[in-house]
Amino acid sequence: MKLRILYVEDDPNDQLIMKHALEKNLPIDFDLTTASTGQEGLSEVEKKKFDLLLLDYMLPAMSGIELLNELQKRKVHTPIIFVTSKGSEKIAVEAIKLGVIDYIVKDEIGTNRLINSIMEIVGTRTKSTKDFDKKFIFYIVFAVVYGFVFINYIDVLSGGYGGYHLWLVIMYFFPFATLSMFFPRNFELTVGLGLIVSLMNDVFYGVVRNLMGFPYDLTRYYHNWLIPGNATLFQLNLGFVVMPVFSWMMALSIYIRIIAIFILLRIWNVQGKIRYLNQAQIIKKDKKGTVANL
Repeated sequence: MKLRILYVEDDPNDQLIMKHALEKNLPIDFDLTTASTGQEGLSEVEKKKFDLLLLDYMLPAMSGIELLNELQKRKVHTPIIFVTSKGSEKIAVEAIKLGVIDYIVKDEIGTNRLINSIMEIVGTRTKSTKDFDKKFIFYIVFAVVYGFVFINYIDVLSGGYGGYHLWLVIMYFFPFATLSMFFPRNFELTVGLGLIVSLMNDVFYGVVRNLMGFPYDLTRYYHNWLIPGNATLFQLNLGFVVMPVFSWMMALSIYIRIIAIFILLRIWNVQGKIRYLNQAQIIKKDKKGTVANL
């Protein structure tokens, strides 16, 4: 997969220098898009997804710092390398404080300084992406096992007392509550994982009951649970109210939950990955002590 790079630079000669330097020295495939003004850069970012932004400071109408501020307002989290003229290091320090990963002076474009910075960003993001995907898969697997084994086990052996089903619903979400309790942006993840647990309970309760030695007619079970009908499945006991649950209600809720899980986890995966990658890049930058060494 090509590395998608946007270079915002008003000087056509500097654009060519950057292109030739990358073609000569960058050891991975890339696709370079150029923009001559900050506004053009913003338009490109809105149209395409980039893996790296190279921003010049001296731009017409909108400086690199102003462009950086505008990108932050628009919640653009793409890694940024600031490109400055010699003697503009103080400006670069300001840019780094605003979230830029690294900076180079234009004299270093043809050197390993630029290439090393790009490759470090690529390496960090590749490793962080793999780490994030592993954690995401772990969350899903845990939710499946927790729902299939633990929830179904206690559901088979318990039940019947006031508020039982309310307690069961709380148990669906309990292990994941801390994910959003301290980090509200994980709300979609908490709800999505809790819904997975609820599906494991409703869809596989009959299977687990049989495995535990309590015979259950699975053909009838799945006919009533998955195919909408008017049969009464059980009495929903929430403590403050008891109401019948019909076959059509259960089937409808199962299919709605499947759609909701996909949407919620998809939203969180996209947003969570961006946050995770940016945090990993910031930690990497802090370890290098970039600002301190300027």
